[in-house]
Amino acid sequence: MKILIADDEIAYRKTLEIILKPFGDVHQSHNGADAVRRYREALFSDKPFDLVFLDIKMPQMDGQEALVAIRKLEREKYGRDNDAPRAVIIMATTMDDPHYVMDTFLRGNCDAYINKPVTKELVMEKLRMAHLLS
Repeated sequence: MKILIADDEIAYRKTLEIILKPFGDVHQSHNGADAVRRYREALFSDKPFDLVFLDIKMPQMDGQEALVAIRKLEREKYGRDNDAPRAVIIMATTMDDPHYVMDTFLRGNCDAYINKPVTKELVMEKLRMAHLLS
């Protein structure tokens, strides 16, 4: 599995890397703009990411903007076919505003949402729910 973690907090990126390293090749981005750039490069070189973790609050481009941009890139590459491949995207934040969370799901079509701090058990649960683990 090819994994991208985008968060401006290095401690969070490292924690997720430790949790996810046994499951695949982990890449890190420090902001949303860099995450979109890396996603674009991987997608159009036919080595796409399978899983993306996006922090909602990041400098230069926040997670919601990055989510929308990533889904747009997928549509450019594969069209609007519902069976077209796409990354599983999990959004993470310290905010606990239900309206904000729903906006993230509706606007960007993310697959899951987690509150920080994350735990290995929570990450594993989300991966199982997304059918990335059995």
